[in-house]
Amino acid sequence: MAMAAKAIQEWYRRAEVPTVKGGSFTSEWAAAASKDSGSSPLVDTVEVVLGHNIPDAQEKRTYRRTLTVVRGADGTSVDTVVRSAAVDTTGVSEHVRVLAASKKFAFTASNPAEGGSSNGNGNGGGARVNIVGRNGCLATADCKKLHGKVLPLDNTFGGAAFTDDEETVYYVAVTNPPKETTWWGPKAEDNDEKKEGEEKHTLSTKYETRDNWGEAHVGIGETAIFRWQWQTPGTKPEKVNVQLPTTDSSNKKTLGEVAVRGQRMAFVAWDNGKGRPLGAQYCINRNTAVYVADLDGSNVKQISDDGVHSCLAPRFSPDGARVVWMQTNADGPHRRASAVVAHTFDTGANTTLVPPTVYIGKLPYNCWLSSTEFVFSHLTRSQIVVSYVDCATSTHAIVPMTKETVGAWSVQDVCGRNVLVSFTCPSTPRGLFVFSFAPASSDVTPLTLIEPRDSTGLRFSRYETAAGDQDVLVLLPPLEEEPETKALHPTILVPHGGPHSAVPLDYFALYAAFAYGGYAIVFPNYRGSLGFTEDTLESLPGKAGTQDVEDVVALCDLAYKNEPSLDPARLFVFGGSHGGFLTAHLTAQYPDKFVAAAMRNPVTDIAAMVHVTDIPDWCFVEAGLPIKPIASITAEDMAAMKKASPLPFVHRVKSPTLVLIGDKDLRVPPFQGRLWYYGLRENGVETKLFTYPDDSHPLASIACASDVFVNVALWFGRFR
Repeated sequence: MAMAAKAIQEWYRRAEVPTVKGGSFTSEWAAAASKDSGSSPLVDTVEVVLGHNIPDAQEKRTYRRTLTVVRGADGTSVDTVVRSAAVDTTGVSEHVRVLAASKKFAFTASNPAEGGSSNGNGNGGGARVNIVGRNGCLATADCKKLHGKVLPLDNTFGGAAFTDDEETVYYVAVTNPPKETTWWGPKAEDNDEKKEGEEKHTLSTKYETRDNWGEAHVGIGETAIFRWQWQTPGTKPEKVNVQLPTTDSSNKKTLGEVAVRGQRMAFVAWDNGKGRPLGAQYCINRNTAVYVADLDGSNVKQISDDGVHSCLAPRFSPDGARVVWMQTNADGPHRRASAVVAHTFDTGANTTLVPPTVYIGKLPYNCWLSSTEFVFSHLTRSQIVVSYVDCATSTHAIVPMTKETVGAWSVQDVCGRNVLVSFTCPSTPRGLFVFSFAPASSDVTPLTLIEPRDSTGLRFSRYETAAGDQDVLVLLPPLEEEPETKALHPTILVPHGGPHSAVPLDYFALYAAFAYGGYAIVFPNYRGSLGFTEDTLESLPGKAGTQDVEDVVALCDLAYKNEPSLDPARLFVFGGSHGGFLTAHLTAQYPDKFVAAAMRNPVTDIAAMVHVTDIPDWCFVEAGLPIKPIASITAEDMAAMKKASPLPFVHRVKSPTLVLIGDKDLRVPPFQGRLWYYGLRENGVETKLFTYPDDSHPLASIACASDVFVNVALWFGRFR
């Protein structure tokens, strides 16, 4: 158990050190472009967000730190970086924070009454919005009676923006539900006041179930756009009365991702569906459209093309002449390649600037270098790169970096032609850099603001299949002082979930801790993963449980072929969600291959899951079936789903298996893990089940994540 103890020690030790979570410009770096080489040094500021989890205290702490950067007069070198003391912002519930263009003001919002309920009615009411200046709070408003929780920028529906004069801010919040009523209790006498002839008792609404957008969005059903003319004394926020065109026959009740420029606002409207909204978390294929309107909500017009599309992240150019957004088909796999589309107001035309070949999370909130040029990050194979687009010439190219090219470069903010980026890789936590971009440059050399934290010897490699349609990442422990005496490394195979996601060349603290404990970690990006081609991605639906399983085994063998320090006699497997589905299939189809297994919220019976998950469409797609209403499912459909599932093969499993489930999981219902657990017990396989009553699909709360890590480390330690 010494290896498990060391991994746990490293987990706790590294959790105590805050790491970079993001950053933003807080001064006008664009001024550098106009400076002559003979002028005085340039002084600029960047705000950095840091954070870490403290397992013993079961809390997540966040900090903000200002970097004062003194550059040489040429603007291309950093003379000094002065770091202010980190300000602990743990108790400041800034669920939304967006800076004005001048950097003088910030809009923030807090939702002190967070929480949801099993009927989807908890919407985190009691929101308060604030305008913060450099010397403190300038305006504040209590919005409890107006709306529910204010949605942050990283929420699926969130958005906030100042008008050009910075006197008004627009934001997205959950609409308040109708007033709850009952026909008993303290307010029951209201029913006695009914006029003669009226019905005395009416249906109570207190426990009525309302729509929500599923996993991670309990309490979020209908949203709206609000505005606050904060510089007018005594003015409170108000709802913007947006009326979608009457010719629009869809059921669009969720508005979000608002952007503002000039006298226009742009926003996205989600179709709530005829039956119910399908889960939105991790799903960029929901039916949406981009609209523009006047700032008072009038003259609403759809600018994205008609058809069944998913259009997200509208971003105005600085001069307001165009809007760009990411667009994909609203069907099939939940994640796939997106196009980048631009609408030009002068011509009213839409132009595809980037074909549907890039795998984008979201366009950065601030992405524009000029009124025609912008940058964004996207996945290509397992690397995250920065791309440049010029609307005027329809140019699209990856920005060539001269430093640390293998890893994940993510755009954090843009100011003028200066781009704030983070960089990380599997062996190294995130660092922060800035570069000034000129399209004629052959390469870019970022200036270092925060060095990536010392990895103390972790190593990683990437190997690609001969066909170039898959790859495998290998994270290795530090080299021993005497390599000739070193033992082979026990290996943890980690198939990712989705299945249409990927493991990028990013840093994962959990797996780094295992590596410091002496394990090698193998991450297979099998066919169906993001970052390769659409043909590769679309090859998996209808073959889940066979093709992906075969690919994972072949990629594991590829890792063993190229890394002789990996021990094939001590192979473990640990996966969550679809990765749990693969863990189940792998241990059933290869019963003698794995020493032990652990699975988090695994899919084990698609046929049973389809009726209760927030993503029934996933069940159809991955089983190779056309999507249809639940009431239309046939016996043949159920048979196809059952055939793709691992549960019918549970009797073949020999590997001791740890099962971890969140009782509030709406994506993969908790009974899926229990089915596997009880199946193992019935067949005499050693197994344990851990149930986390307050956690959902990611098992991400501090207490839960720590408990999961410790239990998996101890479980694997028993069998190594």
